[in-house]
Amino acid sequence: MFGYSKENNRYVLHDGERTVMTTSGDCVALAYSVYLYGDGTTQGTLHKHGDPEHVKKWYDNAVASYKNAGFHEMAASLFYLEGPLEVGELNRCLSTTGYVAVLHYAKQCEIQQPSGH
Repeated sequence: MFGYSKENNRYVLHDGERTVMTTSGDCVALAYSVYLYGDGTTQGTLHKHGDPEHVKKWYDNAVASYKNAGFHEMAASLFYLEGPLEVGELNRCLSTTGYVAVLHYAKQCEIQQPSGH
């Protein structure tokens, strides 16, 4: 099972005992979408997580692709969150379907959605 730990101020992604990835700095990033339905329910989908440089590149490309294809609402539903996150919250995003929407609303004032997106 995949999960993060924090070692030497870096986030380390593990698959069981195997190290899969280590962030280059002391932050981690998430790219995800959040949908609010007419009945008031929400759904969150985690698309990418890991080193901010790679996740930001994916996020920018995804937003541009959606917009270029005319899917402006889908582009607007994508979010990018970067920073030091609690390991427990980060792991819950990986292990619990839709939990990223809970994290999104909990950290709404900290969400960084670059201007122009």
